[in-house]
Amino acid sequence: MMTWENRWHPLLERWVTVTSHRGSRPWSGGRVTEAPDAPWFDPSCYLCPGGERISGIKNADYTDCFVFDNDHPAFKASAPAPEPAPGIYQSARAEGLCRVLCYTPDHGGRLSGLSEDQFKAVVRCWRDQTDGLMAAAGYEHVFIFENNGEVVGVSNPHPHCQIYATPFVFHTVAQEIQAVARYRQADADNLFDAIIRSEQADGRRILVETDDCLAFVPYFAQLPYETFIVPKGSWQRLPEMPGECSMIWPWSCARCLKCKITYGRRRSPTFCRCIRRQSRYRLITTIDVIFACSQCFEDRVYKNI
Repeated sequence: MMTWENRWHPLLERWVTVTSHRGSRPWSGGRVTEAPDAPWFDPSCYLCPGGERISGIKNADYTDCFVFDNDHPAFKASAPAPEPAPGIYQSARAEGLCRVLCYTPDHGGRLSGLSEDQFKAVVRCWRDQTDGLMAAAGYEHVFIFENNGEVVGVSNPHPHCQIYATPFVFHTVAQEIQAVARYRQADADNLFDAIIRSEQADGRRILVETDDCLAFVPYFAQLPYETFIVPKGSWQRLPEMPGECSMIWPWSCARCLKCKITYGRRRSPTFCRCIRRQSRYRLITTIDVIFACSQCFEDRVYKNI
């Protein structure tokens, strides 16, 4: 069935145009083929255990998660003072902290291929880094994200993510916080609860549902495989979640990275948001075998909303 319409994005408070018929247009552009398997260890990789980074520092011979300060940070406490801005423009120091988290020593691994215990270790690291940077260091915002795949410009294929801590909240998150506040004031309701109820009422876009979370392709998706994984409880940050819930998160995230629902079209999430628990649906294949090559994706952990 063709879908050709504008849909309101309640978090960004703007219209999203859905044009499914354009998927059948003639295509003579680039195509991506399967990359060769990467080795478990690459001696030239600056993210592998023992690898030497551009700073001259050698990585530890790690066997689990490994975190270090980014050698090429976008934000840093010692960032230089900016040049004076001309006219109406403004500038400020790019203060903050950037870290890199390697998920595993396996150079050829992927987030979707982590074991449950490995995934739990990653989530614990996300939680601990958020707690330390916001509570101890006093940063206003901690943003965790991964860009995966050569096509989206990843500089190193070793499985890793970025952790940005800044004294300000990123614009998109601030915009969504404002949308949630306006909705609560107008309707005396939580906007995420309303989104969950709406998706449950429709049911067609749900990927995973448990007692604690709902994973779905939102009605207002901006990307073909955009996926929200939203907790049913109310917590602003990972450290505030009860330990049991935060540790069930890996199970749900892994299932979303690996799922196709038996009763519908092929669906593979490539944009994740916040996460939790056990599936009621049978998951029968993985994102990496739906297409001819391992899928590129952006993975973002949103907090503070």
